[in-house]
Amino acid sequence: MNVHRFKPGDKVIKRNGQVLMTVQRYAKVYNNFIGWHHDKSFLVCSWYDTEDGYQEEVFNQKNLVRPSKNQLITARKFKRK
Repeated sequence: MNVHRFKPGDKVIKRNGQVLMTVQRYAKVYNNFIGWHHDKSFLVCSWYDTEDGYQEEVFNQKNLVRPSKNQLITARKFKRK
């Protein structure tokens, strides 16, 4: 059974990434049997990119972690090339 690991407003990073993102909400997904419903596995996250502006994407919560203090500092300094 999936559980909510994050809540809206939490700061997260991808396990293999450096971009600091904010959790917006749990994503709605479509199932042929029950229709549209909120999924406990997928999150809508957003971040700001200096070149592309506001970005939003859906991620599986298994691929996201709360940043450590050191990762938080690194993520804020990261600039896209």
